[in-house]
Amino acid sequence: MATLDVEDLVLADLRAFTSIAPAAVYDDDEAPMEDAIPTKDGQIIPYVVLHSGSPRGSTRGKGIVGADKDPIENYFIVEVVAPSKAIAKQIGVPISQRFLGKAFSGATELTLGPLQQYKRVVEEATVPNTYHYAALFRYITNL
Repeated sequence: MATLDVEDLVLADLRAFTSIAPAAVYDDDEAPMEDAIPTKDGQIIPYVVLHSGSPRGSTRGKGIVGADKDPIENYFIVEVVAPSKAIAKQIGVPISQRFLGKAFSGATELTLGPLQQYKRVVEEATVPNTYHYAALFRYITNL
């Protein structure tokens, strides 16, 4: 499936992107959960999570060449988790700039969707508060 190939390429590209080091990069199914968030001296160690989207049929070219070759719209979200808003933004902005307009094999250029920044406050003393920077990217491919 081309859609899955694009997300694999994005994940590999994120892992090779040295400007976000030392932040680790995870696929959404391997990201640390609340009780396993990496910390050092009571602060979280920044990390990046790639969340895969759900493909849906595109209105472009629908039914022209057959369902298996019709365009599919898909998206992914890159989320940065950090100990402060400044660090989340410091890692997230270069990622947004890197992917905006980038094209991977089998897909159109990436377009930037909504950006979101927020703080997640946790009541437990053992889990530190986290700051998040999330960017949504859209692309068109076919299955």
